Amino acid sequence: MSNALLTLSKAIHPDRLYILETELKTISNTFEWCKEGITSEMDTLQNLSYDEYMLGWETFLEHDTMAFIPDIEMLKEDYPSEYQILK
Repeated sequence: MSNALLTLSKAIHPDRLYILETELKTISNTFEWCKEGITSEMDTLQNLSYDEYMLGWETFLEHDTMAFIPDIEMLKEDYPSEYQILK
């Protein structure tokens, strides 16, 4: 998975990529890729409450299993809590 994230990073040029896993009670960051100079969030994104962390994201995941957000600033007004998580 780490190699897959590295390959994906070369195509879309993000600051970071996560693969989050859930059983709908908790959510954990199980794989992460970060651009050089970007701090890892792997340790802080473990066993988080699904209801607290993911319910707001369900809007973005209604029709797909991933969310691609090209610029988090577009979330600032309409999705302030999701914006703060990413910021």
